[in-house]
Amino acid sequence: MRDAIEMSVVRPFIDAVEHFFRAMLGHSVTAGEPVVTIAPRPERDVRATVGLSGTPPGTFTLVMSEPVAVKTVSAFARRSISLGSGDFRDAMGEIANIIAGHAAPRVPGRRFAVCCPSVSMTDSANPPASAKASPKAADAIVFSVPFTAASGPFLIEVELMGIEGAGASAQAA
Repeated sequence: MRDAIEMSVVRPFIDAVEHFFRAMLGHSVTAGEPVVTIAPRPERDVRATVGLSGTPPGTFTLVMSEPVAVKTVSAFARRSISLGSGDFRDAMGEIANIIAGHAAPRVPGRRFAVCCPSVSMTDSANPPASAKASPKAADAIVFSVPFTAASGPFLIEVELMGIEGAGASAQAA
């Protein structure tokens, strides 16, 4: 049951990532196996998160190391964009928004509206207090999918709330 839920929810996001890289950046990416855990992240990463309101609510997050994010953003903008600049944050948010917007209406049996993206840089060794204080809801499940691209490896996370048996599924993985 979990595998069917996982693929029906995650497949549109995988397809949207592949479509974005092919159409907007001119190269392909390769998706790894989706897992129901949060994969290890680089020591420092850039996270572009888009809220998904609807049934069920959740988030889509694009997670890249700093060098991969700079290469991806610069390829998207077709010019060099420096890490942490306003243009960098806008472009990362736009990339996540394009991917989530492409995927959301394609998830069968779910109705999502895409919310404004937020972009953050996270030090995994010292997460912000808000990250430490906000545990996942008991009925939330996070699907992580690693990718390889010309710019380097990255991953996506699709978190959904209200998935029956989510807590047990995540613990079993």
